[in-house]
Amino acid sequence: MATASVLQKIKRYKPPSFVPIVMKGYVQAALNHMTGSKHSNHITACIPNDHRTCQNILPLEVASKNVKTSALYTDVIQEIKHLLATLNKFNDNRQSNLELLAKSKLAITNRISELKVQLLKQIDTLELDLHSTLSSFQLKHETGINKQKEEISQMMEILKSKENEIEVVKDCGSNNHLFIALHEQVSDVQTAAEKVQQMISSSQEVDISLDEYENIKMKCFGSLLENVKPCSVQYKSLKFQQAHIMAEPTNRILGIEKGTGLKLGCNPTCNIIDVSTTEDNKLLLTNYYAPDPELYVCRECKDYEGEITFTSEPRGVDVIAGSDRAVVTLPKEKSIQFINTNQMKKEDKVNVGFVCLAVTAGRDRIYVGCTCGTKGSIKTLDTTGTILQSINHGDTGIHFLLYDDIHEQFIVRCENKLSCGKLDGTIVFSKDAYGIGGLTFDRQGNFYFGCKKSNTIKKMSPDGENCAEMLNKDNGINNAYGMCFNKDYIKLYVINNHKSVDVFKCK
Repeated sequence: MATASVLQKIKRYKPPSFVPIVMKGYVQAALNHMTGSKHSNHITACIPNDHRTCQNILPLEVASKNVKTSALYTDVIQEIKHLLATLNKFNDNRQSNLELLAKSKLAITNRISELKVQLLKQIDTLELDLHSTLSSFQLKHETGINKQKEEISQMMEILKSKENEIEVVKDCGSNNHLFIALHEQVSDVQTAAEKVQQMISSSQEVDISLDEYENIKMKCFGSLLENVKPCSVQYKSLKFQQAHIMAEPTNRILGIEKGTGLKLGCNPTCNIIDVSTTEDNKLLLTNYYAPDPELYVCRECKDYEGEITFTSEPRGVDVIAGSDRAVVTLPKEKSIQFINTNQMKKEDKVNVGFVCLAVTAGRDRIYVGCTCGTKGSIKTLDTTGTILQSINHGDTGIHFLLYDDIHEQFIVRCENKLSCGKLDGTIVFSKDAYGIGGLTFDRQGNFYFGCKKSNTIKKMSPDGENCAEMLNKDNGINNAYGMCFNKDYIKLYVINNHKSVDVFKCK
């Protein structure tokens, strides 16, 4: 039974603006039930007359039954993590601006001293004036930026607190409490997102420079300029996909059965390595074959549409989450190539300076698996291709790579080895897996990998504790390489023996 304090919060709750009008009827009816005097086990208030499609509204216990595995829970947690990551970058940006101001001040001070030597004692008064103005500018901007940093810290504390509250209710409370807490947090998180957007959009990166006069005169030898440009940090709010009264679970894949093969209009001597799915359900396949170094494109994940030709063999491919861009690795050129997935055209090619094999992409980071001598490592790049971090991982090259942003860990496939690691290089677990095979995720974070020796595809839980065989030779598996699900997670595409792509139905 809900406590008095929880009921008071429920009474004050208003469905957020992004909840459809029809669904607000469900939400309000559920809340009316919870705050009623008798607290009966079933909701008896009907939905609005213009949408009366059922006898009674479902009880809260039924509506919140699967809340811990629902898309609503995932959306709220992901938005909080996204906001925290953005605020961390914003905070770093502000600190960099402070350091830039300090560096500029030092450089300008030195230059002022040089000018002072040129003009000798006659410029003492002007020098004092310039120093005073410089200090005033410095103090003004430092005060403003430090205030922004305080606001950033406060916002981060609030968001971390909300995340902790959700996790506490998840671990200690009932599904009812978690359901209510999540719906309360949706509005709060949106408010926080708007605040972060406003903070960033109203911020400016400030530098101070000295505008020297071409002909120095005794009365004045320069002035100070404030160079202002928009803040380089970008924020794009995630959209809540499941704002429903029912906390429906994401579909779990219980089994996979053979479907049809994908007909490719490519060379029969092709060497298909990796596969990925775009936001509009196009299938991208890399052909690591010198005579035809191409990326094959299939429309709606079934009809062959065409190809994109590269200057050398493409190997790994992944779509940058939430965008119309993909990234392809070109190992022989030590480069990555960006692709516009709407127009299916090549964009910038970036030389990253190492042999890059595997690739996986998030919203604002690209992770590339590479071979450095005999060692394997993971390079973290931004979406322009700039290397930000290098993580050593194992003694062999990395052939396939996934990044799980929910559990904040990598799944790495090396030859004869499958392992899981953190961003700091810590190994979570390591398993034997014969040969080289592809990797992919399902909605729950379970990952699927191919085993060459046994001609099987297995599913493993994110913690590595549970592993089950999903497909084998009897299902047509033959040296499974790259693999991926479509956007609805109802089909699994598997590259078999580098020559064909088989389609499997999930159930």
